[in-house]
Amino acid sequence: MTTPALDRFLRGPERVLWAADQVAPLNFSVVVELNGPLTVGALRVGLAAAQRRHGALRCAVRLVDERPRFCPVVEPIPLSIVAGRSWVAHLTGELDTPFDAGRGPLMRVRWVRGEALNVLLFTFHHTVADGRSGMVLAQEILAGAAGHLRRASDRNRPPPKIVLPEGVAAEPKPTPPVPRLVDGGDGPEGRRTVVCTHRFSVEDTAALRQASRRMGATVHGLLCATHLAALAAEHGGSVPLLLSCPADLRAGYPGAEEAVGVLLGNWLQAYRVEPQRGMATLAKRISSDIRRAVKRGLTWPADEGPVNIESLYDARASTAVSNLGVIHFAEVGAPLTVEGVHFAVACSALGDQIVTATTYADRLTWSFCASTPTLSPVRIRRIAAGSLERLLKVRAR
Repeated sequence: MTTPALDRFLRGPERVLWAADQVAPLNFSVVVELNGPLTVGALRVGLAAAQRRHGALRCAVRLVDERPRFCPVVEPIPLSIVAGRSWVAHLTGELDTPFDAGRGPLMRVRWVRGEALNVLLFTFHHTVADGRSGMVLAQEILAGAAGHLRRASDRNRPPPKIVLPEGVAAEPKPTPPVPRLVDGGDGPEGRRTVVCTHRFSVEDTAALRQASRRMGATVHGLLCATHLAALAAEHGGSVPLLLSCPADLRAGYPGAEEAVGVLLGNWLQAYRVEPQRGMATLAKRISSDIRRAVKRGLTWPADEGPVNIESLYDARASTAVSNLGVIHFAEVGAPLTVEGVHFAVACSALGDQIVTATTYADRLTWSFCASTPTLSPVRIRRIAAGSLERLLKVRAR
């Protein structure tokens, strides 16, 4: 089924995200670690099918009467293929590389591959999708690719195995110790995103869920509390911090018939945080504050009028925590198997740092995304290590 490409002025949260993107790229990426005999042809089939199904993947954003407007385009989703042993450095490049929004489409895919590494980076311009949309689209694309591979196999034409480019040696996947802290390293001068990421074991993920329940909090509240405590420790004492959390408004927004699009509200609350204060109290308070705000109803950004980023966010005092919750890729199907899922967001005018999290196959993946030069790479890694250390201590109790 082919749906019409978007052809309208931006509205609601799309306008806020577009305004922020004019200051610095506001991209996000869904990262999928994959096993199976994926081919370029099968991946292109999946991309083409998703692009036909979703009009948001066949549009650009252009100024019409000095207002940003979605305009139809016909170009396919760009696909690049690189050889490598680490995907994190490629991820930071994808987050910081702006889209040519006037040309479109506003999604691209990078395949980082090797014999022991098969990772797809699905990167989106934030005006056409949010984290949940990105997960839905990644699953649809991989399901389409897997279906193509099955049909080829049924015709007695087994798909070829991945062939390593010349000069790339096969090597087994390392088994890292816990905690593992990986970042993208130093990049070019200027504002750029650094990503530190860690994947918890099944046992540790279950322990964090149990710990949050004992506190009377949610896992999201616990993620927020440990991160705010790490920031306060970095500042050297009690400090006021502004916490921002995007909230999914699909259930209550008229016209949100499908899961793809930008359907976000924003919850914002100030806290004075003391590094040595118990995590349980802060996590419980944050969880309760968010529940009450969602129950009252979060504000949907206006469809009309000027967008003043500074009135919505304090980029120097705010931090954000975005937890997508439990993600399922059950519909992908043989011969492809999803081994892991990550989620990362570029820092922009909306703030210089953000914690992202998602849970797949009962394993929580946690990432800390921050930007330089506002924070040095040393401070970014120190804050990430402090936040992760607090989570691991909570898990161990």
